[in-house]
Amino acid sequence: MDDFLWWRDGVIYQVYVRSFADGNGDGLGDLPGLISRLDYLSNLGIDALWLSPIYPSPDVDFGYDVADHTAVDPRYGTLGDFDRLLAEAHRRGIRVILDMVMNHTSDRHPWFQESRSSRDSARRDWYIWSDHPNNWKAAFGGSAWEHDAATGQYYLHLFARQQPDVNWRSPDVRAAQLDVFRFWLERGVDGFRLDVYNAYFKDAGLRDNPRKAGLRGFDRQHHLHDMDQPEMMPLLRDLRALLDSYPERYSVGETYFATPAKTVSYCGPDKLHAAFSFDFTRSDLRYPWNPSWIAERIAARGGRCPGTNGHGPAPDPARHALPVLRGRDRHARHLPAPERDSRPVREEILARLQGPRRLPIHPDFPRRNVASQAADSGTRSLISLRKASPALVRGEYVPLPTPRGTLAFLRSLPQQEVLVAMNFGRREAALDLDPALGAAGRVLLCSRPGSKRMEAGRCERGPLEVVIQEITA
Repeated sequence: MDDFLWWRDGVIYQVYVRSFADGNGDGLGDLPGLISRLDYLSNLGIDALWLSPIYPSPDVDFGYDVADHTAVDPRYGTLGDFDRLLAEAHRRGIRVILDMVMNHTSDRHPWFQESRSSRDSARRDWYIWSDHPNNWKAAFGGSAWEHDAATGQYYLHLFARQQPDVNWRSPDVRAAQLDVFRFWLERGVDGFRLDVYNAYFKDAGLRDNPRKAGLRGFDRQHHLHDMDQPEMMPLLRDLRALLDSYPERYSVGETYFATPAKTVSYCGPDKLHAAFSFDFTRSDLRYPWNPSWIAERIAARGGRCPGTNGHGPAPDPARHALPVLRGRDRHARHLPAPERDSRPVREEILARLQGPRRLPIHPDFPRRNVASQAADSGTRSLISLRKASPALVRGEYVPLPTPRGTLAFLRSLPQQEVLVAMNFGRREAALDLDPALGAAGRVLLCSRPGSKRMEAGRCERGPLEVVIQEITA
């Protein structure tokens, strides 16, 4: 593809540094450990790394309570280690995306320490203080307001009480936060994942949220006044202008509690490059192994995101990894195939997180680890196939009628048409497709050796089998 863009057409791989690779033997992953695995990642064929927060943090919320936005937590290394990571990644053609947590800070951040020191502090308005808290709830439970005995006011926290929300309405906060972006851009960072960005601004009058019936806590409110405020759009334009002043920089946002239409509205040539879509998840975090459920969401997404020209929703890769975390490896192998923006799940040893400082290895680590999976080149083959097949990257999604328990679709461009056929069941299934589709050409990828090709519009798929093959006129 002559107009390849790494953030639009490439494969982005998430790294939770704490559990990825330990470079100094202290039991925690770190930046030197990640650097030591860059050849492995390069061999997979990825185009970019997204790093979960690496900043100094008390770890109330797994690093999302940031105590300093322009430093590296000593447990993970130094700024020098980060610069070396950038250099080594770039030398291999891999971009680096940082997780930016700008809605709130840790209560140990110097900004908040100064803000809470006195009502007359120069940084008092850097956070949101009130004499009379409203009815807003915290996502982690309880009121979103915490009383500060020293100054006699309440401060706002949409998450943990140790994560006070900053006041983006303050010109000084706005300038300081944009300076944080500049700091990392100047070091050579390629892009940013914005944590809960649509909650940056709150209603200026701190009005109560309307209530919902039948639910509890945070879910019992319509979040009209604590997120999705109109002031977000001008800020996104300023941020995009800043990013565009550097070559090929990227932004993707985590849209919190927003409708699909609202998510799309935040994306565009003068706003975010992309925003996470959560239409492939449910509120109970269960991923139904149901092709009809998946097909419905693919179809709904297509209706919501027309004409985005590459700027639009992308699914959160962490959610797509859930079946792997539950040990459903055979199911997870299907996940990269169903739709254009899916990303391969991670292959490193998966830790079962029981707390910020406890990272016990999953008991089946002798089977599920990089060394044992190296011979199984499924992920590598799929990434390679995607890069070599324009239709799989940008082709129009055309659903095909199939029997229960199966899913089939075309990815279609004028120069190439590809059929993807999947059997989600434990028994063989026959898919009778329209013979007018044409003949099936070469098999591009098959999860089971010896699979039968499509003939005269009919193809048979074995249990849990995926076949990707070209269609010829």
